[in-house]
Amino acid sequence: MKWIEGKLYRNAKSGAIFEDPRGRLDGHILFYKGEIKDGMGKVAGERLFSYYVDLSVAVTPVDPSIVWDLAKPVGQYTGYIEDHERMQEKVLGKVVTSMAEYQTVLLDERRRQCEIKRKYGLKSLERLITDLDNSITDIEQQWWLKNKPERVLRNKREKKKKYEHAKSNLKEQIEKEQQLTISTPEFFGIIRIKPSRVADIPEDTVGSPESEKAGMEIAMMHEKNAGRNPVDVSKENLDFDIKSSDNEGKTRYIEVKTSYGIGDVVLTTNEWFRARMLKDDYYLYVVWNAGRSSSKLVAIKNPATSLSAEKKGHALYLIDQDQIKKMCS
Repeated sequence: MKWIEGKLYRNAKSGAIFEDPRGRLDGHILFYKGEIKDGMGKVAGERLFSYYVDLSVAVTPVDPSIVWDLAKPVGQYTGYIEDHERMQEKVLGKVVTSMAEYQTVLLDERRRQCEIKRKYGLKSLERLITDLDNSITDIEQQWWLKNKPERVLRNKREKKKKYEHAKSNLKEQIEKEQQLTISTPEFFGIIRIKPSRVADIPEDTVGSPESEKAGMEIAMMHEKNAGRNPVDVSKENLDFDIKSSDNEGKTRYIEVKTSYGIGDVVLTTNEWFRARMLKDDYYLYVVWNAGRSSSKLVAIKNPATSLSAEKKGHALYLIDQDQIKKMCS
């Protein structure tokens, strides 16, 4: 988050204009900084949330890293204050929902950690206290001793008291660590996005909404026919469109690219980076002639290694169709 904050701060605060080289986005992105604190007043988690608002003022949550897929700032727009004040009213409900979902994720993790502390921390202290209790009782019951070891008894009682205090503190800590509170989200800034196209990127490399829908249906059916369980996550801006798992627990992260014909394929910076990170778990599914009877799906495992890409402009990677055709043979 700190890297994104550093990159965005000046541009978001001043209302910079970015360009979408895919020619799809035309609107604004609003950024909010959210923080969750626990019952001890410590920060349990903080995150940057972002929301794309199109010209019809429809709001869609997006990953802040979407800025990697945009061309560098090309200027500043007027009406910055009016825009962000008007749109913040529309976005506020989404921010609250996102923060609540984030709180739930953090709480689940906190509960898991606290269960470990109960299992090992509290129970260990309880065993130590019980052992000391038994030891103290044994010594006290040795009535036949003329000189009872008072120093030993005193040390054991002090140690027992120390463990009881530690147990009480740990129980209180465990309870407070699970008391998560949402802080008021801080408006971080806004950027304007305008559609544009990189001059030497062919028009048919960017699928239309219709071809993308057809391509997703073909890809989902391909996964089901292979016995896997695909989930469409294309709306979540994860840099892949389908998360597909088999019965052995192995997961494919699939990016689907479609076109009405046969042509080159373009990946964004984030998609190419994700492919490099996930390696053999990342798949590129190219669907040519999407929506036609002659449609063809080409599945490419680990495209960052299997294919070479030429960087175009600031945020796009072009894969020549000839490379993909070789995958078919």
